[in-house]
Amino acid sequence: MGANAYTPGKGVSIRRVESTKEDRAEYQRQWKEDRKHKEKLKEERFAAIRERRKDKPGGSGGSNGINIEVNG
Repeated sequence: MGANAYTPGKGVSIRRVESTKEDRAEYQRQWKEDRKHKEKLKEERFAAIRERRKDKPGGSGGSNGINIEVNG
């Protein structure tokens, strides 16, 4: 028994196309817009978490930090 291997025929040449100044400006605008949107979603999630922690009955009473005790 032998293994069948695919051997491609002719190679394909791909040329690199440099981006223009306008392309780079558009990519930067899109990146900034996407980043702003992601930051907005993150802040909304964190705000919801803070609200849930604040409304939690008992416990720490809605403190905004973590107490860590270090013994050396």
